[in-house]
Amino acid sequence: MSLDDFFFRINKAIEKLKIIKLRNFMNKYFISVAISITMATSYTISMANPFGDAAKALNQASDSVDHAAEKAKAAAMKAQEQKKIADEKAKVKEIKAPVVHAPKVTVPDMKVPKIKAPEVKAPVIKTPKVKSMKVKIPGQ
Repeated sequence: MSLDDFFFRINKAIEKLKIIKLRNFMNKYFISVAISITMATSYTISMANPFGDAAKALNQASDSVDHAAEKAKAAAMKAQEQKKIADEKAKVKEIKAPVVHAPKVTVPDMKVPKIKAPEVKAPVIKTPKVKSMKVKIPGQ
C-alpha cells in the first residue's frame, strides 16, 4: 500500500466520522510522520557517499522510519479511543414505550329462559259399548 493510499483511506474514515477535532489531530500527526520519512530518505542519500558507509546510513534511516511508524500507530490508537468516546456520546438511549394493557371486558351471562311446552292431551273419544259380538243366526 502506498503512502497516498494510506492517507486516502485515513481521510475517508475521518470524513465518515465527521469529527473536526479528530481530523485536525490525525492530520497533525500524519504530516509529522510524512516529514520524518522524507527526512530519513534525504539523510540516507546524503550519508551514502561513493566511498562506502551506505549500510550505516540505511540503518539509521530505517530506524527513523520505524520511529515514524510508531508515532503513526500511537496516533491511530488515540484516534480510535476518541472515536469510541464520540460514539458513546452519540448513542441514543432506548425509549421504552409504556405497557398498555387491554381493558378487561366482561360479558354478562345471558341465560336463555327455558320454555316449557304445554302438555297436550289427546281427546278421549268414547265409543259406544257393544255388549256382545255374537251374531245370532236366525233359526237356531
